[in-house]
Amino acid sequence: MKSYIYKISIFLLPLLAVAIFLEIYIRNKQNDYSYKNTYLTKNAKYIKTLILGSSHSFYGIDPQYFSMNTFNASHVAQSLKWDYFIFNKFKDKMTNLKHVIIPISYFSLFYDLEGGDADWRIKDYKIYYNAEEPSFKYNSEVLNRKLVPLLMKFYKSFTVEDKGIYCSKLGFGKRSALKDVDMESSGKTAARIHTVENFDAFDSNLKILEKFISDCKEMNVNVLLISLPAWETYRKHLNKDQLKKTVDTCLDLSGKFDNVKYYSFFSDTRFVIDDFANADHLNDQGAEKISKYIDQILK
Repeated sequence: MKSYIYKISIFLLPLLAVAIFLEIYIRNKQNDYSYKNTYLTKNAKYIKTLILGSSHSFYGIDPQYFSMNTFNASHVAQSLKWDYFIFNKFKDKMTNLKHVIIPISYFSLFYDLEGGDADWRIKDYKIYYNAEEPSFKYNSEVLNRKLVPLLMKFYKSFTVEDKGIYCSKLGFGKRSALKDVDMESSGKTAARIHTVENFDAFDSNLKILEKFISDCKEMNVNVLLISLPAWETYRKHLNKDQLKKTVDTCLDLSGKFDNVKYYSFFSDTRFVIDDFANADHLNDQGAEKISKYIDQILK
């Protein structure tokens, strides 16, 4: 028995050593989450407009085109819970804040990061934003990544392919326009992924959003609920009930709270196919256009 345990230990110890090395290495390599946490810690008092949201705003709203000091604190797959977490963490330091932009996508009110396919991203808020998460799983990079992508990320970190940070100095997602994207296919696929079977998460998300808005009201901060543009090959595959509930909720909130305005660019004909990276994400050209439109609203 002792011989068996010894052999197992000899086999496992090198793997454990590699896992610990990778954990330490990845944690100490700067990424979008650590960068934005550091930026907000140092510069929150200068920010006048704060942008939150998921990949739609990460790649879709660029602070460099805003007249006021603006920062994009969105992340890929970021849900309303984590939007509010970031705002709540830094709100006492944001003494000059005037506007908060909360993009409401087709899925936003029905989506919860926890329990979904992207729940592994919770570790980024736990590790790099110091969020309180009881599950030990979210304390580790290694435990939340598949082996092959983990090793590929380690390899690429020694090349020009991966600098660790994919956002600009003001938090905008740097990504060149995608080439030869099948807009029909990308629209259908994205719509399927974003359409929910039930509205179970709606009530909790609405409570978060109302609390968010109330906190902003106490700070004399205006809230802009924004529906960003999407191409027709995405829009035509959406569930009408889910879309209607999204729009109706935004309109209700703008009527209920005097510090809220809702603007929908969802089917705005000023955005043409060349403004999109895929059916539901703007490219850099589209991001410039929408950012300038939003800036005009703020002014």
